[in-house]
Order: sequence, then structure tokens, then C-alpha cells
Amino acid sequence: MRHLVPVKEAREQLGGISPTTFYALVKEGELSLVKIGRRSFVQAEELDDFVRRKRQWARGPQ
Repeated sequence: MRHLVPVKEAREQLGGISPTTFYALVKEGELSLVKIGRRSFVQAEELDDFVRRKRQWARGPQ
């Protein structure tokens, strides 16, 4: 089973971004949510992939 991270914790892992910024990333397709009942989660692996993509983008072509 994949590890699910609650939205609040995911926002903290992404540098404490605001809810507005977080949900903008979801709307843009950068992150996807897993809904269980009323709660929303992000897969831990997806958070790691997102950070890797942004890190590569920041470095530019090598």
C-alpha cells in the first residue's frame, strides 16, 4: 500500500505553502488528490516526484 500524506502535512513538506497555492497545483495537474470520505491525501511518492521535477527545472539543462 502506498503511503498517503494528509494535505496539511503535504503543504508543510512543500515549504509551508498556502492552501491556495496547494490547490492551484492540484488544479494545474502538478499534484493529484486521493479522497477518502471527506479527507484528502497525496501519495508520498507523488510528492517526491514533484520535488524532483521542480529541482530539475530549477537547475536547468545540463
